[in-house]
Amino acid sequence: MKSKKSQLTIFVIIGFLLLVIFLTTYIKNKNGLRTNDKPIVLYKQQIENYVEQCLYDLSVDAIYNRISLQGGYINPENNNIPWKQSGEVKIPYWYYNGIDISPSLTYIEKMFGDYILEEIDECVQSNQPFKGIEIIYPNKDTKQIQTSINVKDVEVILEYPIFFFSDDNKVIIKDFQTNVELGLGNEIGIAQDILKDLIEFKETGFYLKEKCHEYNLNSPMNVFPFSEMIIIHDYGPYIDNSFGRTLTFQFMFKNMKVKGYCSG
Repeated sequence: MKSKKSQLTIFVIIGFLLLVIFLTTYIKNKNGLRTNDKPIVLYKQQIENYVEQCLYDLSVDAIYNRISLQGGYINPENNNIPWKQSGEVKIPYWYYNGIDISPSLTYIEKMFGDYILEEIDECVQSNQPFKGIEIIYPNKDTKQIQTSINVKDVEVILEYPIFFFSDDNKVIIKDFQTNVELGLGNEIGIAQDILKDLIEFKETGFYLKEKCHEYNLNSPMNVFPFSEMIIIHDYGPYIDNSFGRTLTFQFMFKNMKVKGYCSG
């Protein structure tokens, strides 16, 4: 009789241990990642790296080839403002017919973010490098972005929920970010200050060199007028070889006189 009770006790203990193991495994799987599942950890890291590289590449391209060269705009022709064509670049007027029509920094950040949201799908999904796993990408309504154009850098935070499945496990990755060390915010600030001075001295004409000390020329920079345009060159990214090219910001103005230059 005691032997049967002992066997029953053993079975109860074994059953309890199996239940604990089952529940532990279930909870880990429900959370989307098992701590000892190296392939899933590897896939997760690869996807994070891939998406953030896309985010970085798109940001650098937008900063260099659109926002800076096109006076803060991604597509000036879509904003109902006057602009002039220069090669493939469309340079907008910031002052036209006696009116300041320059974009605010907040609006520039919004245009920048909207552009990234439009382009990120093609970058991430067009050349799928991940084999052996099923991936579900986000739809338009689940993507969100926050951009910050600062004096010394540009920050981009992207919410882009990606689900993938491997070995019956479901994993979600949604938060991605990148940082581009380009002083776009500084160039925009200098451009805004110059525009204020142009407007202030529009009747008498503006001598740029008299105000150079008031502008934040904190790296090797040149600022000069050309025809109806103000051009700001930041040579820092070229000199320190971080990007291998000068960051140039430019905008146009109408019916104002300016001469001189700044060098920092």
